Amino acid sequence: MVRVRFAILLVLVLLTINVLTGCGPAEGTAEWHSNRGFDLAEEGRYEEAIEQLSKAIELDPNDAIAYNNRGASYDRLGRVSRSAWDFEEAIRIDPQYAEAYYNRGVMYCKIGKPSWAIKDFDEAIRLGLRFAEAYSWRGYAYLNNGQFNLAIDDYDRAIKLDPNDASNYYNRGLAYKDRGNKAEALADLQQCIALSLDPELAEWAKDRIQELSK
Repeated sequence: MVRVRFAILLVLVLLTINVLTGCGPAEGTAEWHSNRGFDLAEEGRYEEAIEQLSKAIELDPNDAIAYNNRGASYDRLGRVSRSAWDFEEAIRIDPQYAEAYYNRGVMYCKIGKPSWAIKDFDEAIRLGLRFAEAYSWRGYAYLNNGQFNLAIDDYDRAIKLDPNDASNYYNRGLAYKDRGNKAEALADLQQCIALSLDPELAEWAKDRIQELSK
């Protein structure tokens, strides 16, 4: 199991700047609708977020951030084809938009296209998106693509950045298991159980340990 990150970080930075300077966008402008859509998405109100982000796009068809955030909202609602189109548009408008590559990579992982996902994560990381989840998701894509050594390398990076995320130990444990490294797999799965706040993830780890102990 990999925790999904809702990657709309750039907008959050812009909103913070607006609040600190006291000079937010005028109500009814494209930026105002885009920021309102962001707020609604953060609250999990994805349908309403999509409505606001669509208004932003109508007013400014070159708003890559609005496309990215609407795509992430569609993704959260399971509307994959719509999210894919929005991520494509965000990247077309701004080919340097790391978050859009990251979000599209997550989407490709979800629909079982790990090779496509790896390319997007490579680009997101090359463009500077080096938080733990970027490496976690690329590791997940490598794992599902049967590239266990590369998966382990990425989970090593993710764990270095966030040593308390139990899911990274679980997935690295799976990679070690599939590579035939039983001792390393057991150690990671036990660490997953020790750290996990998710009972379901802990149960999965216990099941994998039982499999390794046979």
